[in-house]
Amino acid sequence: MSNYGPSVDIAAPGSEIFSTGSSIPNSIMNYVSASGTSLAAPHVTGVVALMIELFPQITVSEIKFILLNSTDLLPSLQNKIKSSGRINASKALNQTVQLRLKKGFDCPLPENKRILDESEDSLTIEWTLNNDGRLWVAHKPLEKNYKDYLNWVFTHTSMTSIDSLKKYSLVTGRAIEQETDDSNYKISLQKSYEMVQKIINGKIGKLHRLSCVESIPFREYIRLPQRYLFFSEFYTLILKRDYEIKIISQFINPKQISFSGSGPNKTFNDELSFLLENNWKVTHALHNHPYYFDNPNGDFGGNLGPSEPDIIHSFKESFPEVLITNGIDSISLKQPEVKELYNFIKDETKNSTE
Repeated sequence: MSNYGPSVDIAAPGSEIFSTGSSIPNSIMNYVSASGTSLAAPHVTGVVALMIELFPQITVSEIKFILLNSTDLLPSLQNKIKSSGRINASKALNQTVQLRLKKGFDCPLPENKRILDESEDSLTIEWTLNNDGRLWVAHKPLEKNYKDYLNWVFTHTSMTSIDSLKKYSLVTGRAIEQETDDSNYKISLQKSYEMVQKIINGKIGKLHRLSCVESIPFREYIRLPQRYLFFSEFYTLILKRDYEIKIISQFINPKQISFSGSGPNKTFNDELSFLLENNWKVTHALHNHPYYFDNPNGDFGGNLGPSEPDIIHSFKESFPEVLITNGIDSISLKQPEVKELYNFIKDETKNSTE
């Protein structure tokens, strides 16, 4: 140990480290083994650089706290340095990710936006961006439009997304009771009710805060004039190729009937076919269940439960992961979970017709 004492916070590997250097004065640089703080300090600097790369908004005090609380405690370092521990890059980066998820960060809308088609009925947009791991970090709401949307929602309700699911479950239960015969509508309501119960009980799906990549089409959606005041939806596919991501979204006119489960228009599909032919792979399907507050039955939207058409369409398309968002939170359904819900729907339909 080349340096220790009450002024030293943390230890790092510094003995017989293979690095650039020279054992002969004035000679050409090569690789040699060396020891000392000059070899230990770069280990710490390297870990800090990786932490900042993961979370550029991390503060100096947060970096220090994570470094000192993610060490491997070693008996040989006990009472020799403050932390009694050796730096652990894996633990430090894991804690950085957790901090990033907790705090979120500002996610600028990509400048690389291409309008594929625009009409009175729909708007189709494509974005291309670098596949940065931070895209899947929780989005921090800093834009005025987004803040306005949040204020609009929170002036109508203080419910969380789980509360909203429970509210939807209650309203659906009442609607089922009002149906006297076993109509197709009642059967569909029953299936939706039971699917939502699976999510509420934690048996299926994973709830998370709206991520940066999910926020891009949603923030575009609320930028459209008065869009978020109506019950309308958008349909989005996220694709990946090498180190790039593409987002294709179709937004529909609020006067049109929701296309939930029916898929997008020809322009969207033509672009998708072109991308697939050029080695792009679909990684996620995303659509929104926006808030609305004028339903006489008491449901105000914003619930993250998938509908029967959502599941049927997602299963047939074999999307690796399905995301549903209300602009605040999202729910993720992996392909096996979609298959499970699809089989549940089919079993229920079969039982109701026997």
